[in-house]
Amino acid sequence: VLVVESQAELLGFARAEPWRESDSVSASTVFLSHLYVHPEHFREGLGSVLIAAAAERLRGLGFHTLRTWVVADAHDAVRFYVATGWVRVGKRGHLILDRRRVIELFELQLAAS
Repeated sequence: VLVVESQAELLGFARAEPWRESDSVSASTVFLSHLYVHPEHFREGLGSVLIAAAAERLRGLGFHTLRTWVVADAHDAVRFYVATGWVRVGKRGHLILDRRRVIELFELQLAAS
C-alpha cells in the first residue's frame, strides 16, 4: 500500500496484490486493486504519482505487468488510465450493487526505466 498525505490528511492511496483471475497470465503480473484520490484533490497529479511509485516498487520486486478493472462508463477513470499509459486488453459483464455493468481490463507494462 502506498499513501499520499499532507499534514496528517489522507489524500490518496494505491494498493496492489497478486493477480487472482483464472486466465493464463504469468506470475509476473500483479493487480492494482485500489487507486483512490480524495475528490478535493482530483486533477492535482496524485493518481499519476501513485501509479508511478507503484510501478517503480513493483518493477523492483520483479513484476512486469500491472492490471486493473475499470467500470466502462466511469469516463474520467477510463481517460485517466489511457492518459497514463494503460492499454485496454479485455472487458466483461460484472454485477455491481445489483446492477449489471461492463468492466474493462486495463494493463500497464512495467518497463525498466
